[in-house]
Amino acid sequence: MSHHSLPKKWRRSAVTVVLVPSLMCGGHAVITPTASAAPGSSAGSSNVGSTGSAALPGIPDNIIRVLGPALPIVAFLATVFAAATAFSRSGSHTSHISSTSTNPSPSASAEATTSGSQQPTTPSTSVEAPAPAASEHPTVTAEAARPVQTNGTVNQGSKTGSSSPNNRGAGTTGGASTSTAPWKPEAGTEDTSQQIQRLLDAINKPRIAKHLQPVTLDTALSAKQQARADEFLKSGGRVFDDSGSVVIVSGPDPVESYQKTLKEQDYFRQLAERPDVTKVGIGLAGNEDGSWWGGFVHFQSEGEALSTNEQRMTKLVEKLNAARAARGAGALQLAPSFNPEEQQWAQHMKDQNKAYYQGYFRAVGRNRDPLAVVDSWDTPGFREILTGKKYTHVAIGLVQSGNEWFVSARPLTSGQIASDQQRIDTIVRQINAERAKKNLAALTLDAKLSASMQSDAEKFSRTERVEFPMPRRVVFDLTADPTESVATWLGDKDSRDVIMNPKATKVGVALAQNNGLFGVAGIIN
Repeated sequence: MSHHSLPKKWRRSAVTVVLVPSLMCGGHAVITPTASAAPGSSAGSSNVGSTGSAALPGIPDNIIRVLGPALPIVAFLATVFAAATAFSRSGSHTSHISSTSTNPSPSASAEATTSGSQQPTTPSTSVEAPAPAASEHPTVTAEAARPVQTNGTVNQGSKTGSSSPNNRGAGTTGGASTSTAPWKPEAGTEDTSQQIQRLLDAINKPRIAKHLQPVTLDTALSAKQQARADEFLKSGGRVFDDSGSVVIVSGPDPVESYQKTLKEQDYFRQLAERPDVTKVGIGLAGNEDGSWWGGFVHFQSEGEALSTNEQRMTKLVEKLNAARAARGAGALQLAPSFNPEEQQWAQHMKDQNKAYYQGYFRAVGRNRDPLAVVDSWDTPGFREILTGKKYTHVAIGLVQSGNEWFVSARPLTSGQIASDQQRIDTIVRQINAERAKKNLAALTLDAKLSASMQSDAEKFSRTERVEFPMPRRVVFDLTADPTESVATWLGDKDSRDVIMNPKATKVGVALAQNNGLFGVAGIIN
């Protein structure tokens, strides 16, 4: 006898049509071919304890013949298994629902409760200004190409970023060479003052071509760089500079060396063409016949030339306002009473060696030129200080760390620089303006009501939970500007219902400041 596997669809048909009725009726099942079946068809009929029949499509005759005697037992076992599986699933689903129902919905109407509470949410904003990349402030080196004579011989050594008197080209001289004959320099043609003037002309020519103001040669800056150049020549060693404002020249032609550096390092080209660079100091020293020169060109920006923080703050605000004007925003006034807090934050950034802000908005940065940070604020994290039209004032903090500055600038609204009484008067005025739109009576500021809310305002400023009786008559806010609280309340249905209560006649408002944020508490009576 040949055996055939039972297809899945046939097993489902058998269980559904044959086995389940067999269990329900408790009788036996006899499967016979249906009279209406076409020749070769697998259709059949099922008589379960009666003479009635039902078509059973999908089961071939040979399967019926094989399973015939054992079919009632198989039907019983299969149906028990199906029922157990269904029960297990049902139990799992019921358990899930029961577990869920043990957690009642947190929403409840004010009429059904006798007290409520509110927890303030503190701002979690944190934006970091990236530290200047190494390519922005490169460390430059040069090696003096002055031969070192030992026992009548000359050892040129390996020169990087320099040239020797015996090699008129700028660049790298590799390897070591010696000579038994004494070294004699070639005859030079220009003195130091002529070379400095050539350098100054080379600096100003591209600036004039780009309609920039020519730089002037500063005596004090030049004296400092001249002392460095003399030491550079005398030592015959290597010099370093990481100030980001000095170009080192080294070679037979200082102008060629300067131009080569600007061509190879775009940072220095941009430095030489900065509009705010107004002065330059040049120090040059050459060997006896003027065939090799080494020295320094120091570009001084307007910010670096300032000597006091007061001057730096004034110029920074001027540059900030110029950037705001270009974007259609109004000028900001310096707010001296807020500067100490920004000074503390600038010191904090220095201690952390990271320029960033947390909580309420401020623009921060770090740079060798404190005024240059304004250029870095045209980014998503800080652009608000350049475009925000609601701001009227700004507080500045400046702290120096080595050769760079940490800068913190916080824009302020008129509400933030006002007195507490002015802020409260503004809040009451805004509430009454909204009530007037609905033809509701204006509220009168009540001193006793205000005093009763002072404790809650202080708790809220410390981000502590406050509780209040129901039905609700109080509103709260944690904000950098209390005059923006009414707009916040109007955007919240529960708070809006409080301040728009048609039966109210009095209002109390209390403020408490903590770490730059205000806890605002209001009560309507």
